[in-house]
Amino acid sequence: KLEELNLNGNLLTDLPETIGDLHSLKKLEVRGNQLLKLPDSIGNLKNLNRLDLANNDLGSLPDGFSGLENLEFLGLSDNVFLTFPEAISNLPALKNLAMARNQLVSISHTINKLHKLEDLNLYGNRLKSIPDMCCLKKLENLCLYDNCLTSLPDSVGDLQALKSLSVGANKLLAIPEAVGNLLSLGRLGAQSNQLTSLPDSIGDLKNLSDLSLDSNRLVSLPKTLGQLSELVSLSISANQLTHLPEEIGLLQGLQELNLAENQLQKLPDSIEGLKFLEFLGLEDNLFEEIPTVLLRMDPSMVPSAQLDGDQVSLFASYKSQAIQGDVESQYNLGVCFGRGIGVISSQKMAADWYYKSACSGYANACLNLGACFFNGKGVQKNKQAAFKWTRLAAEGELAEAPSQSGLI
Repeated sequence: KLEELNLNGNLLTDLPETIGDLHSLKKLEVRGNQLLKLPDSIGNLKNLNRLDLANNDLGSLPDGFSGLENLEFLGLSDNVFLTFPEAISNLPALKNLAMARNQLVSISHTINKLHKLEDLNLYGNRLKSIPDMCCLKKLENLCLYDNCLTSLPDSVGDLQALKSLSVGANKLLAIPEAVGNLLSLGRLGAQSNQLTSLPDSIGDLKNLSDLSLDSNRLVSLPKTLGQLSELVSLSISANQLTHLPEEIGLLQGLQELNLAENQLQKLPDSIEGLKFLEFLGLEDNLFEEIPTVLLRMDPSMVPSAQLDGDQVSLFASYKSQAIQGDVESQYNLGVCFGRGIGVISSQKMAADWYYKSACSGYANACLNLGACFFNGKGVQKNKQAAFKWTRLAAEGELAEAPSQSGLI
């Protein structure tokens, strides 16, 4: 009459054939062992609804596995599967399938037989493509993170129940227009791909609350982005954005907006309409002064900038003198950019101003530029250049920091 059996964290290399005699078993946990195979008799466990075999050495399933007619959860993550076991497609009650961190290169189209599947985790495999999954009408969570996908099939738009789609860390060149049909989608993660644009249909995702697009190659955003009325978090750092659409100000529920590491030089005035915004990431862009719209907003939401009046005035003073060629002001301007004093923090702009000052022989600038090259801040890491500029600083006489600024 045994209903639950936990064998997690042992040194088992196989299970006995007699395990199939435990007809009342509902839950079997064998995580973290050294299983190489399963007995065919495991298919006799007709009442089993949860089977966790994660973190073993399994590469196949026995023919009798299809007999698990009441199995709802199957954990096969962290094994060594190269191909998708056909036996899985014959599990009529399966709701949750976890096969993360195996070595799968493809998924069989027979997965469409899993009509009750709600959660599919294929994180960290080697998938180059996925089949049409149009029959998975109950699928709510699909994780394809960290694979080798270059595209998604249009049929992804048929997954009408989908609430979370994770396709980050692939090689995607585009997101299909059909994604706009996912009206239940609440979270879309497409970071660390090769996207250069977004489909206009993304504006149709009326229930989307979390959108992550970091580390792509986006140069612009569609105006339809402003239609995402439920969006709470939007992260687009490390792209190539040069401007934002005015429609971004229509995202009335937005609380987090990360635009760091782009090529922005200004912000649209409409951003002032984001009344619930709590975090605004703007570091490492190309801002040469504080956008005036930020001065009308709550400065605490921009952690990469210190925006009180004295610091803004100090920055403006240094900038004015730096443009006229004053080497000490050029250095101090670099410090301002590096620390976000009176301006939005930008390591690239800091390194640029250190370089201008260092080229005129200002020792403190040489020292800071050397640190930039050593740590790879604002420039490519280069130990030879770091040594060169640090040596020049040592050969010169370090200037004393201006007492009124305290920047050094």
